Amino acid sequence: MTPDEDEPFSHALTCFLDQHCVSGPEYSIADKQLFSCFRTFWMQTSEQFDHPSLLGKFRVELAQRGFLTNPGGKHPRWIGLALRKQNKQNRPEKPAGQKKEKANPVR
Repeated sequence: MTPDEDEPFSHALTCFLDQHCVSGPEYSIADKQLFSCFRTFWMQTSEQFDHPSLLGKFRVELAQRGFLTNPGGKHPRWIGLALRKQNKQNRPEKPAGQKKEKANPVR
């Protein structure tokens, strides 16, 4: 496969990461969960057909972008990456462990 043939995949992965993911040292996500969401995104946004090597391309591209999986284990987890959770105003929620700011009541 030439680099030109891989360009649509790389572009789709960039869009997926920008639109659906957050990154930071406090995050991690199961490979199966992340890939499932990416595959749905891929099928909805690209004219490409699903093929057996999509999972392999997905993993290789994430690794090339510097994302790491936990060492060993039967069920890999991507470290430093998670799906973006949307609240009612379509803004990402704060990562677990961060307190939400309370509004000061007007008196």
